[in-house]
Amino acid sequence: MKPSTETWVMVAETDYLMAKRAAGPPVPLREGICYHAQQCCEKYLKAILEEAGQPIPKIHDLLILHGLVVAFVPALAPLAADLALVTPLGSAYRYPDIQDLANDLFDDSESAEETMDQPRAIVRAWLRL
Repeated sequence: MKPSTETWVMVAETDYLMAKRAAGPPVPLREGICYHAQQCCEKYLKAILEEAGQPIPKIHDLLILHGLVVAFVPALAPLAADLALVTPLGSAYRYPDIQDLANDLFDDSESAEETMDQPRAIVRAWLRL
């Protein structure tokens, strides 16, 4: 694995751990779970682009990133709809005017956490981690 890919993975893992810690006791922090779940997915998808020698767009839309990486990691193909739902969670809790959108998409932060776990596992297997 390229050192630059390792950097993307390291940053993705930080978001992964932040989401997991936000999910822990004494009270789950829903905003933290959702935000860091989106960020973890985004950075793992960008790690694929880095490893494949592709340009990395400065975007946060997981569905667009999914479209760019699925040729390299076909196992991600079934996750498009889930990733599309996670996309707005990277900003929804940062802007009060769209917080209702986040509430509509994920009534339960466990959904965001589960969604994060799937692409993470697939990408880590592809990178042989």
